[in-house]
Formats: sequence, C-alpha cells, structure tokens
Amino acid sequence: MIISEQKILILISFTLSIFILSCSSNSINEDIVYSANKNGNIDIYKITLKDFEVTRLTTNEGIDTQPRWSNNKSKIAFLSKRNSDWSLYIMDKDGESEKPLISKMGDIEDYSWCPKSEKIAVQINDGISRWISIVNVEDEQINHLTQKSENATLGGWSPDGEWLLFSIEGDIDNPGIRKKNPAGVDEVMVTSGKDSNANWSPDGKWIAFNRLTEDGSNDLYLHNINENQSQNIAPDDYDENFLTWSKESKLLFTSVKEGNTEIYKFDPKNNNETRLTNNRVEDNYPVWNDSGKLILFRSMNDGDYDLYYMEKSGENQQRITNTSYEIVDADW
Repeated sequence: MIISEQKILILISFTLSIFILSCSSNSINEDIVYSANKNGNIDIYKITLKDFEVTRLTTNEGIDTQPRWSNNKSKIAFLSKRNSDWSLYIMDKDGESEKPLISKMGDIEDYSWCPKSEKIAVQINDGISRWISIVNVEDEQINHLTQKSENATLGGWSPDGEWLLFSIEGDIDNPGIRKKNPAGVDEVMVTSGKDSNANWSPDGKWIAFNRLTEDGSNDLYLHNINENQSQNIAPDDYDENFLTWSKESKLLFTSVKEGNTEIYKFDPKNNNETRLTNNRVEDNYPVWNDSGKLILFRSMNDGDYDLYYMEKSGENQQRITNTSYEIVDADW
C-alpha cells in the first residue's frame, strides 16, 4: 500500500500533537492540599490539577490547617485544634487513617517533615516555654531536641536529614541559629544575631533566614556554609517572608517593598533577584513543586484568597480555585 506524502505529514503532525498534549498534561498532573475557611469552619481539601476535582479530606468541627505533604507524597500532616490545644495529625494521601501524632503537650506551633519522611520536627509552646521535639511517624516515639528554658523556634532540615536548624531566643548572650544532629549530641552555632526561619537549600550550600534589625524589620539573609559568612540580600525597611527553596536551590520569598505583598525569586549563584508577580493585591504563600518548574501561590485577586500557579519565570499564571470562601494555606 502506497501512502501519500501528505498523509504521512498529517500522521506525523497528529502524533506530535498527542505527544505535546500528553507532556503538557503530565507536567501539571499534581495534587494540591489546602485548607479553606468555609462557613466559619476551616477544613482540609485536595485538588488535582489534571481535572480540578476537589476532595474534602477532613470533616470535624475543629480547625484543621497547615497541610503539608511528606516528601515521598504518601502522607499528609496538618495542625488541628479540636479542643483547647493545637495538635499534630497525620493521614493518608486520600484522607484515610487519620490519627494524632502529638497532642496534650501544649500548642504545636510549627512542624517540618524530614527528607526521608519517617520523622517530623515540631515546635511546641506550653504557654511558658517553647521547645523543639522530634516524633517518629511509625511508632510515635518523641525525643526532645532542645530544653524548654532555651525558648527555641524551628528551622529546616539539612538535605541529607543529618541536621536540624533552629533558633535560640532564650540565650540573651548568644542568640542565633544552631544546627543539631537529632540522632546524636553535636550542636553547632551557625549564626549570631536575632535570627529565625532558617531554611537549608537542597544543594546544601546555603541557609536562608530572617534577621531582626534595629529598625524592627526582618531582613532576608543568606549564609554561605562553605565560607561561613552571612550576607544581607534585602537590606531594606521591609519584612521578607515565606522563604522556600526550589529543587535547583532558587529561593522564593515575599516582600512589601513595592507597596503590597509580591513574590520574588533570588538566585544565589549569580546574586540575581527577579520579581514574579506585579499587581495591586496581596500575593503570598509561594510553594515550589517537586520539579522546580512551577510555583503555587495565594492571591487576593478578587477580594478573597484563591490559589494560582505560574511558571518559575513568573509567566503563564493560571487560576486554580474560584471560590467565595478564603483559602488559608496550601502545599503540593
């Protein structure tokens, strides 16, 4: 059978179109978990970018918020206030097998999954003191990393999970960021100052953190681990928040230096800053996806917060949710 050249070109074009569409669909075939305040009750939901199907994962009358995927995407942790205290809960990716990991020890204020997803670091406040503990996901065993008297705040894990960053506020003479081996006893001073929100880059070369300055602003600093030096990369009178690294060690943060909260990207390799959003409303809570190609964020574009995503360049911004209720926070 003889196939004409025109038919061959049509067949090639059709096959190429299917391939491109397939690649495009796979690039955003991801699940996003978020908490939303619907009718005065904050619960956790999941939305799939492939078909925008929404699934409600929690249904209790308490407050469920700050959902975060484990790094292997098998579990979702979240904070819940179902009685007098904030507790740490965990559930499967579909909302099944929900259980508390830490409760009745005080308020769980913050938490961080370790890179291998088998442990979670938590920041606990009993109303008098604040400290850091590590909980094993499998057997729920709890080990304290810091003493209550130190008034510690949680930072991030090293890429290999061997170290955990935290800040000390209780030591007036030596405030700053420290790293400690949760499996051992070694503790190392990393920075000296009124520093917080320490976040380790995936390549292990940098630590991003906030430093409280004399004018009362939280400036954004980068600590070069190899050179043991810290640099102020945003020396202004405004707060930089929501520090988060991409897989390629590009840093996202928000700032109000242009009049309202916008999202920025910083590349420590070439010391280059790029503004990613530009409008008259609040844009915040930026989160990289696993590939480092897309950024999830929250925007008050029409009077209440909804979810959007964009490419790492800030281009091709797409709306994910269009609701009459407020999106509180999200992760993917």
